[in-house]
Amino acid sequence: MDAYYEKGLNLWDHAAGGLIAAEAGLLVTGLAGVPPGPDLLVAVPPGIQRALHDALVAFDAAGGP
Repeated sequence: MDAYYEKGLNLWDHAAGGLIAAEAGLLVTGLAGVPPGPDLLVAVPPGIQRALHDALVAFDAAGGP
């Protein structure tokens, strides 16, 4: 898997998964300047972060239920 994003994480999943991803060298972010959190987390290698971020924003990945 090259990248991962998920909405609606439990706080403990966000904390553990985000730490593991960051320690593996991935960027752990939210979208559009919002920090990563239980509402949305993106873990992505630095080389494709901008492209994935822009695609997720274009598809309104942070919106909806």
